[in-house]
Amino acid sequence: MHGVRCCDDDGAREALGCLLEAEGFGVRTYSSPRGVLGETTVPDHSCLVTDYHMPGMDGLELVDELRRRGNSIPAILLTGDPNQHVRDRAAAAHVPAIEKLNSANSVVECIHEVVKARLNSGSQN
Repeated sequence: MHGVRCCDDDGAREALGCLLEAEGFGVRTYSSPRGVLGETTVPDHSCLVTDYHMPGMDGLELVDELRRRGNSIPAILLTGDPNQHVRDRAAAAHVPAIEKLNSANSVVECIHEVVKARLNSGSQN
């Protein structure tokens, strides 16, 4: 079972958490980037699913900060506005960007892909 860390607004976070739990994932949710950054350990088989628009910092800034701290958790960016600027920033950070609208199947597939890629690369925190 993969562990998934979800950081998003209340409604989306709860819905995504329920969907991922129904798919068999272990899920931990956070209401803000500060909660994610407060984690001291992250299981090897885990993935971060984060919204782009959040209070304090955007989802890509959160990924950058985690990586700056030496945490190489694979990440997936959800956004309601997948404009070119956001897509370019996500691509530069090697973070798949998925449009929120109708994203359920895409998120599940993408989680499997990024965790598999991490395991194949042998990357650890």
